[in-house]
Amino acid sequence: MTRALLSLGSNLGDRIGHLKAAVRDLDGVLLVASGVYETPPWGDDDQPPYLNAALLVQDAAATPRDWLDRARALEEKAGRVRDPDRQFGPRTLDVDVIAVWSDEGEPVTSDDPELTLPHPVRTCGRSSCGPGSTSSRTPSCPAMAGSPTCSTPSRSRRTPWQSALGPTSG
Repeated sequence: MTRALLSLGSNLGDRIGHLKAAVRDLDGVLLVASGVYETPPWGDDDQPPYLNAALLVQDAAATPRDWLDRARALEEKAGRVRDPDRQFGPRTLDVDVIAVWSDEGEPVTSDDPELTLPHPVRTCGRSSCGPGSTSSRTPSCPAMAGSPTCSTPSRSRRTPWQSALGPTSG
């Protein structure tokens, strides 16, 4: 497996700093970064707004499980604490594996409860559609194919940090 679409979100502490640190840690595998969007919280309204971005990454040796392990390592490094009573609660960094593509460019699907691909919640949720849609080099997400409802969330706004995260599609 070589490519993955990752969704980043942060609503605690230095939000942009957490996103930038994740991008730095993915140096060498990052192909393109979206702009950064600020969105209202999703699933639990009693928390600050999120900064969100999407990243297209590539590593010839990475499997879907490797992308999940990298995502969790980034969250841990940012000091994320998982609250079992608050699934959609605030977090320093949230990294979701939205989609993975094989060496041949085919979308990978998985019904593993720990790694469902394409991601069932984030695909048209809080963070992945708006930011991911700004990257013309991002392959079509299989869950978004043909979805007329999948566009930049109407309650989000683009922030001025677009090029601060890494390479963009222009």
